Amino acid sequence: MTDTNLMRISGLPAPSVYRNMLAVMLSFLMTLLSGMSPGHGADYREPTILGSSLPTPSGSLADVKGLIGERPPSTQLSITRHVMAFEMMAFNFSYKGEVYPFDHLRKRNSPVSYVITGERVGRTYRAVKPMMQMMTILSGVPSRRVLPVKVANFVIFSGPSPKTGSRDYCVGAPDIFEADGVIRRAALQAGPDVRAFDDCIRGHLSRSLGLSHHQDILPASLFWPTDRPGTPATPVFTTFTWSDAVLLRTLYDERLKPGMHRDVAMPLVRVIIAELLAELNR
Repeated sequence: MTDTNLMRISGLPAPSVYRNMLAVMLSFLMTLLSGMSPGHGADYREPTILGSSLPTPSGSLADVKGLIGERPPSTQLSITRHVMAFEMMAFNFSYKGEVYPFDHLRKRNSPVSYVITGERVGRTYRAVKPMMQMMTILSGVPSRRVLPVKVANFVIFSGPSPKTGSRDYCVGAPDIFEADGVIRRAALQAGPDVRAFDDCIRGHLSRSLGLSHHQDILPASLFWPTDRPGTPATPVFTTFTWSDAVLLRTLYDERLKPGMHRDVAMPLVRVIIAELLAELNR
């Protein structure tokens, strides 16, 4: 999405601009995903250097209010399951049922400025606001809502698909503009009539921070794929669970750098997760 196009959009657009915005948003998302599509060879956005991390969030994870579910134990099995879930979420990207693995860590190192536009802005904001607030607490990445799209680095849009006209779809994607693995911008699109609209929003917001895939290892999680055929029935969570908090806090531990290779990151991930689970069970 170019700055020229962004500057034309503010608040609720006129019909002609609205159609242009849909096309721009789709083009933006397709551009983000093209580097990971089969047949494209090496991902041209694959990081080549390490980026800088924000400081590890202050305060004990055990003191965070508003998390739901049971606190996971600090057993070796629990540690291993959380490590596996983290790897599944942080080193894979899913789109239209396809999974595209990558080898380098993606995360933010600057505040999130998000804008909500399209249809049903109020409804979308009610779904987004508490989740963004909790993501800030867990990750340490500040977030704020902005109105002009031109100053946003995370665009949340609800409207019909310009390609198919569908009002029942959900897609989100982060973007990498530099060679250091830092997420610079992100987008989330949801059809206004999508089934479980709030679940779509909640399940995709974490992609803007670097957890770009669901996981099917920890059932007590917002990111459990409950709509997948053959998936066992599990409770549907409406906000972050304690396990989700461990995964997000792990990603934003300053020891994990943007652009870090999977082989370097995963031993650190195990150490961090073991520390966090021990902290929750003191």
